Amino acid sequence: MNRPLLAVAALSKKSVNDRVQLGEAIATALTDNPTVFKTPNPDLPAIQAATQELHDANEEAATGSHTGQQRLRKAKTAFGKAIGVYQDYVNMVAQGDGVIIEQSGLQVSRAAQKTGPTPAPGNLRIGGTAAGRLTPVVDAVERAKAYVWMCFTGPAAPANDDDWRFHGGTPKARTALEGLVSGTREWLRCAAITAAGQGPWSDPVSRIVL
Repeated sequence: MNRPLLAVAALSKKSVNDRVQLGEAIATALTDNPTVFKTPNPDLPAIQAATQELHDANEEAATGSHTGQQRLRKAKTAFGKAIGVYQDYVNMVAQGDGVIIEQSGLQVSRAAQKTGPTPAPGNLRIGGTAAGRLTPVVDAVERAKAYVWMCFTGPAAPANDDDWRFHGGTPKARTALEGLVSGTREWLRCAAITAAGQGPWSDPVSRIVL
């Protein structure tokens, strides 16, 4: 059986300058492929801002400034988080397609496939005891590296996949939605990502926002 393809950033192996170049490559990829990556997360301006701040902080730190060193640490953390979310987004869009991954600005990696296909997360439930906030949770999927979430606001779950909006990726089997409009019905679904790739979506579940 062919091993699935995954998008990887491999930031731990990159210098600060290499990370800046990666951010610039991703920005170029998003600009050149707007029909492939329709709703990137983070969006293009956010990636450009994180990349520019990493570049500027590195320049300041190179002067030996203590303030610059602190700024660089914060910039590296913020950049890493942004690229991690982007990596999850690309894997969701690509679904193992190496051509799409190459168009994203990230590297293509073959993941070792030790198990069968990734299952859909089960038992999606949505907590919500605070106004404007929901906390979806699913049962953990064995060997899952991450979870991706999609949401939809409306009286019924959408029949068209394109109507769902990407909420984000999480390392654990839970997430949070904030700033929601009270009284609206929010639908959620979740998929797990393992070494075998992204699995199918869970059954959609909804809850009225307090």
